Amino acid sequence: MEQKEKITEVHILGDCEHAVRQLNNEVRVNQMRPMYNQVKKWEEKFKEQEAGIVYQYVSEDNFSLYKKLDGICKEIRSRIQQSF
Repeated sequence: MEQKEKITEVHILGDCEHAVRQLNNEVRVNQMRPMYNQVKKWEEKFKEQEAGIVYQYVSEDNFSLYKKLDGICKEIRSRIQQSF
């Protein structure tokens, strides 16, 4: 039986600096509290598996990576909307 590789760290890239700062507990969370709580609940599942979570802001200045991530997000959003 093949042994699966263990995930030790998950990198979450975001294009909203304020949201990333909230997830990194650098600023207080107000209006986005329900979404923040949902993400933190999901984060706990990784921590139970001893995996670290890294939230990183991707600025539009890093154009090639930003455009790639933007395209992926739009595609996923479209697939989710089509499933409802």
